[in-house]
Amino acid sequence: MADDANDEGPAHIHTLKIGAQAVGALALGALAVGALAIGALAIGRLVIGRSRIRRLEIDELVVARLHVTESLTAPSIPPVENIAAKKKKANASINPRRSIG
Repeated sequence: MADDANDEGPAHIHTLKIGAQAVGALALGALAVGALAIGALAIGRLVIGRSRIRRLEIDELVVARLHVTESLTAPSIPPVENIAAKKKKANASINPRRSIG
């Protein structure tokens, strides 16, 4: 038993240990990549939100500099036509009433 210090038992046990370590390392790597992706997404959203806030601030500044030089007047309203009176007048001209007498 003094021939190898790493020999802890049969070969298939040693192989299973190495396989378990490899699977664990892959899982840990996948977890790390997922965490990086989530972090990059969060940073990207923050950058986009910051640019939107800047754009809003710029729009507010532009609106704040707006000066009105003309006075506002209400639009003129066209007169309301009496449709019933028009129909009555049109019917009277087409069919004039004759008095019997």
